[in-house]
Amino acid sequence: MVTHGANFCPRFRQPQESILLPNNVPKEIILDVENLPHPQVGHTGFQCIVNIEGAKMMVPARVEANRLVICDKTTYSYEANTGEYQASVTIVWNRNHHVDTINVFLYKCDILGSHREHPDCSLCITRNAKYQCTWCANTCSYSESCLQTAVNECPKPRIDMIKPLSGPIEGGTTVIIEGSNLGLKEEDVRGKIRIGNTPCELTKYQVSVRIECRTGPSEGEMAAPVIVGNEAGYTESAVKFSYKDIQLKGVNPPIGPQSGGTQLAITGQYMNIGSTIAAYLDDLPCHVNRTQASSSRITCITSRSSAPMPMEMLTLTIDGANRTLKGKPFHYTVDPTILEIKPLKSFASGGRMITVHGTNLDTIQKPEMLVFLEDEPNTINKTVCTVLNQVQMECPSPPVNHRFLLNSKIHQSLRKSSRSLQKYQEAVLSLRIGFLMDNVEAVRDLEKHFQSLRSQLVYVDDPKFFQFPSMIKLYKGDTLVIEGENLNLASDESDVNVTIGQKPCNVTSLALTQLVCTPPDSQPDGTDENGATTGTSLPLVVVRVGRSLRFPIGYLRYEVMKSYAFPPEAIAGIAAGTFFLLLLFVIVLIVYRRKSTQAEREYKRIQIQMDTLESNVRSECKQ
Repeated sequence: MVTHGANFCPRFRQPQESILLPNNVPKEIILDVENLPHPQVGHTGFQCIVNIEGAKMMVPARVEANRLVICDKTTYSYEANTGEYQASVTIVWNRNHHVDTINVFLYKCDILGSHREHPDCSLCITRNAKYQCTWCANTCSYSESCLQTAVNECPKPRIDMIKPLSGPIEGGTTVIIEGSNLGLKEEDVRGKIRIGNTPCELTKYQVSVRIECRTGPSEGEMAAPVIVGNEAGYTESAVKFSYKDIQLKGVNPPIGPQSGGTQLAITGQYMNIGSTIAAYLDDLPCHVNRTQASSSRITCITSRSSAPMPMEMLTLTIDGANRTLKGKPFHYTVDPTILEIKPLKSFASGGRMITVHGTNLDTIQKPEMLVFLEDEPNTINKTVCTVLNQVQMECPSPPVNHRFLLNSKIHQSLRKSSRSLQKYQEAVLSLRIGFLMDNVEAVRDLEKHFQSLRSQLVYVDDPKFFQFPSMIKLYKGDTLVIEGENLNLASDESDVNVTIGQKPCNVTSLALTQLVCTPPDSQPDGTDENGATTGTSLPLVVVRVGRSLRFPIGYLRYEVMKSYAFPPEAIAGIAAGTFFLLLLFVIVLIVYRRKSTQAEREYKRIQIQMDTLESNVRSECKQ
């Protein structure tokens, strides 16, 4: 007769019921084993190795009926804050011969019979009888550890949480109530849930700790406590549930593309109450985002329309309440299209303003510009555009990681030839352009839907502007020249902004290695472009390219004649002296004029006398 092989190895008999061990209660572990070995004289017999939370303990064991290995009565415990914990027991004989291993389960009645760290009578009593838990001295205990008379009747309910705390006056709100002692079964609380005097119909039940009910209608706005009862009595909540009359006032924006995806802002009063909410444009659902809801505003995303058309009404449904906004509050329009994109070059850090021409662009509230690698659907990066009007918008070019430039095939191939350096500088990486405009799919894949449109954005290395030697430059008039590299590969004069302090330096020329600008006539204050003092009393020269690149170049000191300000006293003295001199001049002029007049009169008198004398002499001569 063969007595060896896998079937003759010692092992636990299967199936075997789960072995449960109450925490901190001395218990034997009885294990049913087949093919038990027979220790010889001098061997130490059987032991149980119990592994709990990584700690092992050796427990002596004995054999009964040639099949039962019984681990001696021992107290087992675990630290984890869970109702059950899985441990393991391994049987060995002679300390080093392994027989078999089995899982056992330690448990704590005080956790099994509690909810949210509060002892719960109903939960304790209704636990599976295999745990032998009982309600004793206001806590859940293992029955053999209870030193008092066990209680089978539980106290009144305790209410810990109510959600939501408000709903429409029409009712229909699903109210979730959590607590303890909320009944041993549904019938214990059915018909015993109210909001004030208004019944709340039980819809879901979880033994002792959670119930859900649907509110009935109210005659008007009111606030009342939630009341829950069981066999022991009724309990009122400390907080009150409020009935509110919902008001619907408006919706914005009034237009959106036929493809849907427009985020509408619906305004009103008591918009965030209740348990369920839905919105419709005529029969088309508008998907509400509850996470962004407030009392005066909710948002929803429009669904696709079969054609461009006006919607006759907006309907808002909150639980049992329906509110409508009539008068064509929203209009589905023709989807936007893209006709032209320029310029089609950008530096790697992005931020160059790209002008986009198209149709119906103003129907999109937050358009975004995307860039993709060729034949790859995932977006590399995106930026938010600004809509200027129906046919034009501006988008800062999205930045790209410099690793795309280093790894691009163009870069790799052109690096092999020094003759291609200029070409490499001008064409490093080409990416597909797309636009995210609500749910309009055509503008996302321009190559597919707008095949005649140039929609490749070429990225080149960022420009570099060199700082002034010693960080200070003497300015003697005329123009300011700033040196650099790759300055105009993806920029022109309109993309570059130069400030001296807070004053502009008008850019007149931008070449590959030089920028020329005309500073203001007088030296600006010693600040940066934001007005922060530099600490040197000199203005900081800053070059900005697009929206993303900023280059502090250094400080500028003017070497030109400065106009000095005179004190008010000196100005007053000069004015007084000037006035005195003018007055003296007027007086001298008057005196001179008077003297001149007198002399003229005397001259005329003498002349008359001479004429008279001459006449008399002539007369006498004739006689």
